Amino acid sequence: MQPVASILARSAIPAATAREPAPMAATGDRAKKTVGAISIDMDALADYAGGYGFEHRPVPDPVYTIGLARFLDLLKKRNIKATLFVIARDTAVPAHADILRRAVGEGHEIANHTLNHPRRLSALR
Repeated sequence: MQPVASILARSAIPAATAREPAPMAATGDRAKKTVGAISIDMDALADYAGGYGFEHRPVPDPVYTIGLARFLDLLKKRNIKATLFVIARDTAVPAHADILRRAVGEGHEIANHTLNHPRRLSALR
């Protein structure tokens, strides 16, 4: 196993072809630039529990009420926008819909991940 530092030190672009990014227009005292994109798969706990052969369906799901709420706080603090890929059935839960409305209000995008995520890994034999 390689040390994390050596993995992080690698460059995806060979040094011979790497170059500095073009300068961006400054806004106030900070330059605005896009350096990447964040997409988040919003799989509820029930989606993972089912894969291990047991049912666990807390409503509302803490992935939304705790996890996403904290993640939105972090994204807001860092002024980062994300795309949230949600399972359509999860949007019917009022607490989930509320946090998703908050995300949209803060400039994030909502996208369809799947309708109901029918995954039963325990059924594979």
